[in-house]
Amino acid sequence: MTQEQLHEIRDAYKEREQLREKIAQLESMRISPRITAYGGERVQSSAKGDIQPDLIARVDEAIEEYNVKLKKCVDLIVTFENSIEKLTSRERRLMRLYYIDGLTWEQVCVEMHLSWTRLHQHRRDAIAKLEADA
Repeated sequence: MTQEQLHEIRDAYKEREQLREKIAQLESMRISPRITAYGGERVQSSAKGDIQPDLIARVDEAIEEYNVKLKKCVDLIVTFENSIEKLTSRERRLMRLYYIDGLTWEQVCVEMHLSWTRLHQHRRDAIAKLEADA
């Protein structure tokens, strides 16, 4: 596994999280009190007509995009987990914290109780092992 592939994993997880937030925002717009009429019917109109179907379509589109990203993430994680099997437990944890959990290197240092220098030595060793197997 190359560094480019590792960064692709990290980016895919970030994109998935951004889509999750977008879906939550669209859903909250859809069920907002300002568009709920008496009796619980959802109504929102403008000079252009009812906006609700457009909003529902945007939510559905975002959910579909999220599901595609989720499948990609699952595929990438399987590849990632297979690749890091040969690493030490410390190296595997370091790689997961950064590339999967999305922590910064500073946060990984704190989480693993390592100095900056030592952390990057482990990282360098792990990447060298992964690239040798690629």
